[in-house]
Amino acid sequence: MEIVCSPAGVMDRDCLGQGMRDIAEAGFSEVMMDLSLYCTGREIEGGGRDSRCGQVCRGLQEANPIALQDEAEVFLQLASEHGLHSAVAYMPYLLTETKMGDCSVLLKRLAKESILACRHAGCRYLVVRPLFSGVEKKELWDVNRAFYLGLADVAKDAGVTILLENQCRSVNGHMVRGACSEPEEAAAWVDALNEACGEERFGFCFHVGTASLCGMDLHGFVTTVGARLKVLILSDTDGRTEGGFLPFTMVEKGTSKTDWSRLMSGLRKIDFDGVMVLSMGDTVKAFPLTLRGEVLRLAKKIGQQFQEQLASDIDALLQRYPQRVLFGAGNLCRLYMRVFGEKYPPLFITDNNAKIWGTEICGLPVKSPAELSTISEECAIVICNVFHHQSIRGQIEGMGLRNPVMVLNDEYLFSSKKKVSEEEYDAKK
Repeated sequence: MEIVCSPAGVMDRDCLGQGMRDIAEAGFSEVMMDLSLYCTGREIEGGGRDSRCGQVCRGLQEANPIALQDEAEVFLQLASEHGLHSAVAYMPYLLTETKMGDCSVLLKRLAKESILACRHAGCRYLVVRPLFSGVEKKELWDVNRAFYLGLADVAKDAGVTILLENQCRSVNGHMVRGACSEPEEAAAWVDALNEACGEERFGFCFHVGTASLCGMDLHGFVTTVGARLKVLILSDTDGRTEGGFLPFTMVEKGTSKTDWSRLMSGLRKIDFDGVMVLSMGDTVKAFPLTLRGEVLRLAKKIGQQFQEQLASDIDALLQRYPQRVLFGAGNLCRLYMRVFGEKYPPLFITDNNAKIWGTEICGLPVKSPAELSTISEECAIVICNVFHHQSIRGQIEGMGLRNPVMVLNDEYLFSSKKKVSEEEYDAKK
């Protein structure tokens, strides 16, 4: 699974070097080739005036385009110098609040130039947002069908897979659902396009921030789209406006505005093994220049956390051991019993809290850690305490035990954020 850093908010197109260096030093090996760096939605809408993007747009309108692959050459050269590659690219796009009319001709030419830039850069995927400006809702599919199929041959020659993306729209300052914001529609569009061109030339890019902003069920979306999902853009939202915030940073009363638990549950269900893009431009820009490198390092760790959660197979780990005991009698212990209790029943539960020794939780006795000396060396000790797992591991080692130890750090496996009480467990039984 690839972890990719979006350059949005990290790089300035007139001074790419420092941002590229920060991305590489943070530990990323992949950077998204975001062509909107060279042709922003605001510049497209405003004609670009005297900007280089304006020249690109005017050239496209005159059917004499300045190649975006030439514009991205410096980007690619710097990326190569820092050991960075690009698996995915992003086509320039219109702002959600745009007032432009039908501009499908301009965007089609921009899309073709973006495909050529992908071939030049060796990108496998290009994200191309659906057309919406000047398009009536009832004509949305017909217009986009013609748009995307008009790119199929160029994409095939370039070896590029075009990815649609879920959209939101701004209506009088309020964000509403746009094209492909419903998972059934997204899946149907991709399938119809692939059927029309006779091969799998189209896929899907799921933008988590957009879906969360539109109030979508993240689990339901990814499980419906399924194998069509090739790229996942991880970005948080404030719940009101578009923006690129670092995952887990947008909270209200201690709860994340994005339901990351539901997302992870869905990704696990479809065995997602595609490309993950960290998009956190607004978060990065809010920090002083001297701290932006630290933000990127945190972003890389967050990407690794997602990667590890998706790659880990708790079921396979538990199968290795003939017996097991749980260390920690809290909520995670109850979650273990709800999910794994029948298939991999523990011998008992142990906890450092002497007040609960001799009691039962989920039908299992709670014992003193001293009782661990009575188990066989083949019995695994499953630590059910994320916050103190290091000290518990040290405690086990200090007892001279040679048992295998594993930490149940898999809260995203469970779709519910709510704590599970023993009464709820008993009711389920």
